[in-house]
Amino acid sequence: MSASTEFQPNQILYLQHQTTRVYAELIQIVPERQLGWVRPLALVEGALVEIDRLDWQQADFRSHLHDLRQGSDLLCPLSLFQMALDVEVVPVLMALETFKQPLEEIADLTSKIHQTAHQRLQKFVRDLWQTHPQVFQN
Repeated sequence: MSASTEFQPNQILYLQHQTTRVYAELIQIVPERQLGWVRPLALVEGALVEIDRLDWQQADFRSHLHDLRQGSDLLCPLSLFQMALDVEVVPVLMALETFKQPLEEIADLTSKIHQTAHQRLQKFVRDLWQTHPQVFQN
């Protein structure tokens, strides 16, 4: 079964490289090129095997979670994506909302946080591309 038949638009998927995951919503599948047009939601760094056990209310986890919802969409090979489970995604999205509330009052800090998050996303995509060059050549 090909990835394009496994995934459906509006589904939450993730890309993983080493101990970093990018969660994204699948917008559209480009079947002729086996690409997914995705809208990144969050970048999570760290102990991903324990992600469902993390206490997202603790302040020290803010450095492991980056909000990507205000950024650019990506086109990426479908073969690199995996389906995200609701039990993984819901705590991440709740944490994004929890962290967002106090920062809305400080516009400059919020802007710097978004810039850092998108720099991390760029590095993640570059590292993913360097690790899987054969997948990106098509």
